[in-house]
Amino acid sequence: MQTVSRLIEQFTPEHYQLSLDLQRLERTFSGTVTINGTTTTDSGKITVHAKDLAIESVTLDGKEAQFTLGENDELTVQHADLHQGRHIIVFAFSGTITDTMHGLYPCYFEHEGTKKELLATQFESHHAREVFPCIDEPEAKATFDVILTTEQGITVLGNMPVKQQKVENERLVTVFGTTPRMSTYLVAWVAGELHRKTATTKRGVEVNVWATPAQSPRKPRFCA
Repeated sequence: MQTVSRLIEQFTPEHYQLSLDLQRLERTFSGTVTINGTTTTDSGKITVHAKDLAIESVTLDGKEAQFTLGENDELTVQHADLHQGRHIIVFAFSGTITDTMHGLYPCYFEHEGTKKELLATQFESHHAREVFPCIDEPEAKATFDVILTTEQGITVLGNMPVKQQKVENERLVTVFGTTPRMSTYLVAWVAGELHRKTATTKRGVEVNVWATPAQSPRKPRFCA
């Protein structure tokens, strides 16, 4: 039985700032992720998870760092100034949107005879590493700030309410609020044509059910 290292034992993430540009038609995405965390060793290196990503650059505390890709989806960052304590690592990367039904992938539907699609994520249990470098282990809980850049004219949903939306260079930029502390496999979003049914609980909590245009606005229902 193969033994795989537990990466949280050498680096504990505390906060991720993830910014992604989703190019649906081109089937690609690119972006950056800033990870604030603490390393527990003086080995001069930090290892995170990354799978099928093109790593373009890595900086450690604002300084260019060397990196290597190894087995078990491991991406190792090395720098002479990497010692035990708090550090900020920034990765610039890109990847591909595929039909694997995990990571970031298209969901297909048909509306009025036209084939359409959403972009959605499935990170459980260890597929967040296919979209951004991270410590992709359930124990490695952190908070997340997510910014998604997409085409205009669609709905963009995430773990948290939308904090801000704006148009930049004819692209829609959606900024979400900071998540609670959670595992990477719980990070999620969907982008595409959606409509909703809204209700409010007795305690004043808004609850929404979302569906594609293929579903009648009367079809989504709330169950007691």
